[in-house]
Amino acid sequence: MAAARKSDFWARIGSAIILFAIAGTALWFGGVAFGLLLLIGGALVLVEWFALVRAMTLG
Repeated sequence: MAAARKSDFWARIGSAIILFAIAGTALWFGGVAFGLLLLIGGALVLVEWFALVRAMTLG
């Protein structure tokens, strides 16, 4: 189990670095790029929310 956690740790570190770079780039360009980042992020949160609610209602 410890090996799986270590592998998961490095995957999380890698994804954090990539997401940090995307957010930093959007902030650097500002305006439309940052707005698109917020729009895409909000859409992903909404999709996840609908999936959670659907799973709760189906049992």
